[in-house]
Amino acid sequence: MKRRSYASPLLIVIIFSILFATCQISPEGAPKKYPVNESHPLNEQTRECFFKGENRYFSASKDDCFYVYGKMTGDNYELPMFYQILNFTGCIVMATLNKLKKIPLGSIMSLTGNTDFCEYKYSLMVYGNSNLEKIYFSKSMVIKQEEVFIRANEKLRRDQVFNAPFAVDIGSPYDCTMEMAMKRNDCTALVGDLAYKGEEGEKKHVWKQIGKVYGTITIDDISDSDLDTLIKLTVDGWQPRIVRIVNNYRLRNMAAILKMEVTGPKPHFWFHNNTSICRIVDVRKKVEANVESQISWNESCLVRCRGGTVSEAYLSRLDSLCNTIDGKLILRNLNGLPPNIGKLAQIVKISGCLEVSSNYGVPDFSFLPNLEEIEANDKEDDAAILVGGNRKFKAEGLNALKRIRGDVLIYTMKESEVPHETRMRLKEITQGRVLFSNDVCKGGEVSEQYLAKLSDFCLVIVGDLILRGLKEIPKGFEKLKKVVIIRGSLIVEGNTAIKDLSFLKRLEYISNPGAEQPSLKVAANENFVLNGLKSIQRIHGDVYVSTRKETDVPSFWKSYIKGATDGKTTFLVEGETTAQPEKVKQDETIGELARDSTTSVAHDTEPHRNIVESKHSSNFRQQHNSVYSRKQFISWFCTIGCAGYLQTSSNARV
Repeated sequence: MKRRSYASPLLIVIIFSILFATCQISPEGAPKKYPVNESHPLNEQTRECFFKGENRYFSASKDDCFYVYGKMTGDNYELPMFYQILNFTGCIVMATLNKLKKIPLGSIMSLTGNTDFCEYKYSLMVYGNSNLEKIYFSKSMVIKQEEVFIRANEKLRRDQVFNAPFAVDIGSPYDCTMEMAMKRNDCTALVGDLAYKGEEGEKKHVWKQIGKVYGTITIDDISDSDLDTLIKLTVDGWQPRIVRIVNNYRLRNMAAILKMEVTGPKPHFWFHNNTSICRIVDVRKKVEANVESQISWNESCLVRCRGGTVSEAYLSRLDSLCNTIDGKLILRNLNGLPPNIGKLAQIVKISGCLEVSSNYGVPDFSFLPNLEEIEANDKEDDAAILVGGNRKFKAEGLNALKRIRGDVLIYTMKESEVPHETRMRLKEITQGRVLFSNDVCKGGEVSEQYLAKLSDFCLVIVGDLILRGLKEIPKGFEKLKKVVIIRGSLIVEGNTAIKDLSFLKRLEYISNPGAEQPSLKVAANENFVLNGLKSIQRIHGDVYVSTRKETDVPSFWKSYIKGATDGKTTFLVEGETTAQPEKVKQDETIGELARDSTTSVAHDTEPHRNIVESKHSSNFRQQHNSVYSRKQFISWFCTIGCAGYLQTSSNARV
């Protein structure tokens, strides 16, 4: 008779007991995630326990616990005890203990981080222990290097960390706790859960000298209106809500946090009970992308600011609370975007015109990522968007734009520089005309017929623009208000209807180099006064002006025209037999530089082609029929841009 075996039933009972102990059923019917928790801190069968508290209390009451879940902090003894612990899930934190000298972790076989039991991303944190000298590990310990944080322990050396199964990093000698930093002046990084008290706080000098934080920052009820002291600070956070901004009633501007580099568990920011923070659009978008809390934004503190020509100086003066530009925002003659161009990210509206013209280093509209609305100023008769004369520019990037009130006029060198999606979108959101052009406008003698054929959008005219014998203003004359550049001569003679040159108020450049006639000629006009070219920057060639009376050329405009001209200037009073002394440019260096620049840019554009410009004869009607190829126009455009830039730079130096 065979002996009956009891091994199989016994094995089944053991397995069932283990499964029951490690996978208990909750009242709701779902299995528990862990074998122990705060409500059930001990499993006697598996020797597992839940513990949160100081090391000494664990040693006194948990002698029968080998597998620990929770968070253990150090007590201020020279030598803490861990001898009975085999596995630890959660975190062990030994921080700011001035009596601690050794940390014996050799008995622990596994140390694993778990945010269900500990809020930190590390499983072992050792920092701010002024007398700590040694740390002991077991070579067979299972621990991840990225879960170990050891810094700001003044007496600890790397070779005094024994048997570590990972590459030991104890930080820099300049890593400090706040207590250490108050006694030293060489700290470059702070470690800990820190409180920022603002400019009035006793620790303000510390914040001004450090560049990095390991831990968290709490900004609670400060008297400052901004956080500029923290600008460009790097924060390596060790738990969620790394930067906590709470209970602030005077804080208005948080733009500085855009310059902060914050890494670590999300959310990076936490806001609560801040009543005055301004709703600056770029700040709001970045903050709301990294918070889980609701933020109350204040819009009454936002301001409007003047338009202007974008430069590093203009942007540095732009109020950090400005979200609306009043007037024109102009990007012109830029070889590259200013380093602080990011300040335009705070702009949501332009009450005026956005002009992008004659640039070499503006690739697209992405400098205005949050612009939502453009409303043209009717009084100025300006377009809402005016683009022309740019090199390597593509009309894209205004992704936040929702509404345009006014005309959109975009001139590009190639049709492909205005993507189909841009064309369709601008037409959908614009209350006004939307015109795209990549054609060069030809010069000619101004008449109703000439103006009828002229594009509604003419930034550049190639050939002579001639106004002769006009007794009344022809229909379509307002088209000339858009002209920025004339590649040829401007001839105004024998007119009774033309009283000044204000119809060319946007004109910046006249260029007719090497011609037999002046680039600007004004003569025999009735009741004419020389003024109105308020945007003129450069006249390349000679100027000849003849008026009925000497007072028809105000001294201001005479000086202004002379200053813009690189050739001879002649001013005559009709009926006099001798001309006023001609003024020849004295700065020959500028002229040479401009010619050198002209040659260089022309060769860059057309490396295997010499551009020969036809000389103008005295017959004005033949001149306006002169047609330039598009490549010639591009070369010319580069030429006047570079030469104009050189003259501007030279004048600035003088």
